[in-house]
Amino acid sequence: MKMVAVLLIAACASPAVVPRERFEALKEVEDPAVAGCGKLGRFVGTSALPGEAGMEQAREAARYNAAGAGATHLVAADEIQTPDFTKAAVKAYDCNAPPAR
Repeated sequence: MKMVAVLLIAACASPAVVPRERFEALKEVEDPAVAGCGKLGRFVGTSALPGEAGMEQAREAARYNAAGAGATHLVAADEIQTPDFTKAAVKAYDCNAPPAR
């Protein structure tokens, strides 16, 4: 019984698989371009790698998280780089859905 519980928890903790087409179709735009889109939220990616390699990994993680939520368009939010980690955030929008009121 314990093994079943552990397997169920592990399955829930696994990241969602995002189809490559959805990830590659994301468009990074400026704020005015998403005025009529539905906002999905803010998504963050982090990396322990230093420099530009870490920032690229953090950006990709944020994009991946947004794609998993159904985003079609992204607006860059903020990026932070320290000696210990890098972080990138995006605001995600679904431009196939009406904006939330």
